[in-house]
Amino acid sequence: MSRYISPPRPRYSVSHTVSPQYGSPSYHAPVSPVPVQVFTPATPVTPVHRQPASPPRVPVYQYRYSSSPSVAGKSGHGSQVARRNNWKLLTHNISQPCRSVNMAVDYLRLSVEQQIVDLFTGEHKTEEMLKQNPAGMVPALIEDHGDFVLNESSAILQYIAKGSTLLPNEHDEKAQIRLDSYLGYHLAQVRKLTTEAFLPIFFGKPEERPHLISEARVKCEPILTSMEGRLTASSYAAGNTLSIADFLLVAEVDQFNVVGLLPPLQYPAIHRYLGRMRRIPAYVESYAKCEKEIKKVLGL
Repeated sequence: MSRYISPPRPRYSVSHTVSPQYGSPSYHAPVSPVPVQVFTPATPVTPVHRQPASPPRVPVYQYRYSSSPSVAGKSGHGSQVARRNNWKLLTHNISQPCRSVNMAVDYLRLSVEQQIVDLFTGEHKTEEMLKQNPAGMVPALIEDHGDFVLNESSAILQYIAKGSTLLPNEHDEKAQIRLDSYLGYHLAQVRKLTTEAFLPIFFGKPEERPHLISEARVKCEPILTSMEGRLTASSYAAGNTLSIADFLLVAEVDQFNVVGLLPPLQYPAIHRYLGRMRRIPAYVESYAKCEKEIKKVLGL
């Protein structure tokens, strides 16, 4: 008696999806694999050898700082202008604008001949001095043996600091506007009030100085309050980075400290600012000269 042997059944895969009609797993027939065809080109393809990608170009303004020892500053940021000029600076240690320029010169380590002009004897108004500097004021920057003479500390600072970190990057428009804003504020308010307050103290009669110092405290309280507000909002005079504005500002502020018109409890932000500036060797040296000169003049 023969037995019927059924042909083998194909294998089915069981999915984990449930059939909507019968509520049981659905079955799927196996799918035969598709043969893979290999494409062989009729002509050989020449491989393309690509050149390695070149590094991105760095804008030229990032190379504006000099590393030359003769012009580089202690912070490594020097001025390129000094490479091509022969400079002489007419100055005096008691003058705030002169000290601001002196500090920048020291900070940038520029090669500048300095000539001290005695303001108390009127040397800046003598005929010989007026031939060099017709404006009769200090500071004055004389270039190329008198072919070019520049007055006003803010203008001198902008000129000698060209190409250094003391001026904003040429692509940073807002930083430049902040600097311009401070320079206008400094000339119209800070410099005006401090000149009115301190000139009588330095050039007045010795017996009147205590009274004049008391008057200076009252005159300058509004500008010191304004400075306190500015230095509370930002770390430096024209933002959060050191600039030429700081050499202008600190030269005015430190004289208040010398004569005792800057109590720390009343002006904490200004004292924190002075602490930051004391980390700069150029300021420390300038302040020492200023303190010595003021105490000599005032007999302190």
